[in-house]
Amino acid sequence: MNGAYQFLKKHGVTISFSLGALLSLISIFAIVGGFPEQADKPTLYASGIFNPALNITYLLIAICTLVAIVGPILYMAFNIKESIKFLAIAGAMLVVFFVTKAMGTTPTAEELVVFQGNHNHHLEGADVAFVDGLLLFAVVMIFLSIAAWVFSAVWDTIKS
Repeated sequence: MNGAYQFLKKHGVTISFSLGALLSLISIFAIVGGFPEQADKPTLYASGIFNPALNITYLLIAICTLVAIVGPILYMAFNIKESIKFLAIAGAMLVVFFVTKAMGTTPTAEELVVFQGNHNHHLEGADVAFVDGLLLFAVVMIFLSIAAWVFSAVWDTIKS
C-alpha cells in the first residue's frame, strides 16, 4: 500500500492530467468529426455527436465517486489506530444528527397551510419536521465548530 502511495504521490498529477487531456481530445475529435454542415440546434442534439463526451464525463464521475468512497474506507481498514479518532467524531456527529432530527417539531394543520403556501401542497408535516431537525443540526454544528475554534485558540495561547 505504501508503494502505491509513493508512486501516486510522485506521478499522480502527471497521470491525471494526461488522462484528462487524452479524454478531452477524444471528446473534441468525436464532436468535430461528427459535426454536420449548417446544422441547427435540434439536428445537433439529435445527431448524438455529444454522446462520447457525455459518456466520458459520466465514467470519470463514477470513477472519482468510487475512489472518493473506497479510498478512505481502505485507509481506515488498514490504519485502525489512526482512524479511531475520526470514527469517534463521526459517531458523535451521527448521534447529534439523530437527536436534532428527532427534535424537529411537526407543525399543526394551521401552520402547515402557511408552510404549503400556494404552490407547495405536496408538503407534509413530516417534511417540515425533517427540515426543522436539519436546521437544528446546522445550528448545533456551527456552535460546536465556533466552540472548537475558540478552545483551540485559547489552548494554543496557554500552551505557548
